[in-house]
Amino acid sequence: MGHRVENWPTVLADLVQENRDRAFEWGSFDCCIWPAMVKDAMTGSNLVEQMAALYSDRAGADKLIEDAGGFEELISQHLGEPVSAKLIGRGDVALIEHKNGKSLAIFDGQYAIATGKNGLKMLKRSVILKGWKI
Repeated sequence: MGHRVENWPTVLADLVQENRDRAFEWGSFDCCIWPAMVKDAMTGSNLVEQMAALYSDRAGADKLIEDAGGFEELISQHLGEPVSAKLIGRGDVALIEHKNGKSLAIFDGQYAIATGKNGLKMLKRSVILKGWKI
């Protein structure tokens, strides 16, 4: 899992700011790559590189999810077992539910920060179903 770098709160805030207006793009800035970017920056892992090698479009992402046995199973392969939404903290990965289904976000202690068509979206905590500790 890796340990967080000493200045991880600043790293997290900087990443949110740098990507605030970045549009969603399969395989380079989507709901799996965004949390991977945060994990990599906060722990020194190379999850973005691993994920980017596995798919580059929606069809590839769908196949990857199907091959893993489902979305949550895929995420758990990379981040370990999920925990209750009540147990996640700042910087952890959140499974959220929205009008288009389920996706991933980063919890900042107050909001679930998710990728959106025109940039990052700040969603209320009540959309979080469960999460993974980073």
